[in-house]
Amino acid sequence: MCHLTIQQLGFEELAQAWPLARTASHYQSCEMWRRSAVHLMGRVGGVIAIAADDGCFHGMATYEPITKPRGGRVLHVETMATFELSHRAPVRRALRDALVGFARLFDCDAVNVAMPDRGYLKGPIKQAEAAANTALD
Repeated sequence: MCHLTIQQLGFEELAQAWPLARTASHYQSCEMWRRSAVHLMGRVGGVIAIAADDGCFHGMATYEPITKPRGGRVLHVETMATFELSHRAPVRRALRDALVGFARLFDCDAVNVAMPDRGYLKGPIKQAEAAANTALD
């Protein structure tokens, strides 16, 4: 089993995370991704990555601690992606554990992972999801 390392990304590593970020987000270009990540870092959030022994990123997530009116303090994860070939999911587990650690660090009660609309929900289900999301805000 390879050794996985969790890294807090700085401005210079954002381009290296772009291949993963584009699989799980709406960003049309690496530059859009970098601008969004820099904006996030300028607030209180950031980007973490899971790297293997060879230095390649196999997982990444953006995070930002926010306060929701009815939800309390929440670690919001807008973009999360992993690449792994094992059904044991070591990268996803490491990413999950890191995000839970960040939630504790920022005194959050929960971790909220955004689920992007990929066009799979239609009709009443999609309307119910929209109503539920509106109710949470």
